[in-house]
Amino acid sequence: MKKLIPALSVLLVVQIALFAFMATRREPTASFQATEALVAVDFSKVDHILIEEKDKKLELAKKDGQWVLPEHFGFPASATKTSEFIKTFAEFKKSWPVGKTDVAAKQFSLVPEKFERRLTFQEGEKTLASLYLGGSPSFRKVYARVDGDKLSYAVNFNTYEAPTSSKEWIDHKYLSLERSKLKQVELGGIVLENKDGQFVLGDLPEGKEMVTAKVNSLVSKIAGADFDEVLGPKDGASLGGKALSFAVLKDDGARVDYHLYQAKEPAPASGAKGDKADKKESDSYVLVSSQHPYAFTVKKTKYEELVSLHRESLFKDKEAPASDATEPAGKGQPHGAAQSSREGAVNPVGEKISGGKTTGTAG
Repeated sequence: MKKLIPALSVLLVVQIALFAFMATRREPTASFQATEALVAVDFSKVDHILIEEKDKKLELAKKDGQWVLPEHFGFPASATKTSEFIKTFAEFKKSWPVGKTDVAAKQFSLVPEKFERRLTFQEGEKTLASLYLGGSPSFRKVYARVDGDKLSYAVNFNTYEAPTSSKEWIDHKYLSLERSKLKQVELGGIVLENKDGQFVLGDLPEGKEMVTAKVNSLVSKIAGADFDEVLGPKDGASLGGKALSFAVLKDDGARVDYHLYQAKEPAPASGAKGDKADKKESDSYVLVSSQHPYAFTVKKTKYEELVSLHRESLFKDKEAPASDATEPAGKGQPHGAAQSSREGAVNPVGEKISGGKTTGTAG
């Protein structure tokens, strides 16, 4: 009995120690807070973002307060897209973890050797955080893990919303001008002037009136000048023959000239020889502007209306006043004349009218 008491005491001590250990042991999820940021970064300090996938990467850099694409001629990135992109990651909160181990992270494609996207947020050369995006457990959901954290989560996102193609990031409104700030538009000898917000043809021929819809379409296309790709610095651009020139005069007095050039013809088809070699005509123009340092490629279809424009298509004959067009028949004529004009007429069933009465079927 005396030997049993010490043994029970030892067992009791072990149980107490085990209980204390279990009570104080912290699980990886012990610090989980539903309001805790997934990416704990002061995004106001982020000035470099690197987006990587398997064989591609894209860099965004903040220069003089504007996001640009350093590896794409330093061309401006869309301010709207970049701000929304950053806001999305700044607002991500931790949900309940879907994985707690390195094995789970690997299964979800959230490790350096295997990932769908890796986003690195930097301040200068300093890395503030790296985030892995992996597979998709369901619609508009992806697995996510912050580098250095064992826990994996599922967040509301699509990997295609973090593209590595510069075309998805460039500011396509770069050439656009605010229509209300245009004072005058010039195109192939045609001059349109802004009169209280309405563009009018200055030298409208007598007896003609503008085709307002056509003029509005023309001005909108010029003010909202669009492009498909940034070709590079315009000084080194390879240009063909000029297809069109147009210009705008802004209300601050600045003039912007635009020129459309034929894109250089591509090389003959492989195997073709001599004059019979097939030369496929390019479906693009090259666009340059006096206000910008870049050359752009644009689809010909986007500027077809401008290239083929004829001045005569912007106006038409004046329509007769509505009062003349709707004047009742016989109005202003003596009653007898109106009556006489009906004598001998044939009604829809083939009967002659005489003195307001039918006289029989016309033979």
